[in-house]
Amino acid sequence: MVAAQIAKPGEEFEVVEREIPKPGAGDVLIKVMACGVCHSDVFAKEGLWPGIQYPRVTSPKAAASRKSRQLMFRSPAITFIL
Repeated sequence: MVAAQIAKPGEEFEVVEREIPKPGAGDVLIKVMACGVCHSDVFAKEGLWPGIQYPRVTSPKAAASRKSRQLMFRSPAITFIL
């Protein structure tokens, strides 16, 4: 999978390849085809959140449209997904 990563505070976002995580009990795995960033990601980029570690992959804000995401795995423990 690809992810937007910040190597260290003050640097630009970089696109990196990561392994697809293996979902466990109580997890879902969602393929995101479109996402965005918010102001909290900019704070992480600029090093303004105390205590966070780098390199850091920001949290994706998956688009609300169901067309922008696809369910790849659902644990039997998950009974409801929006």
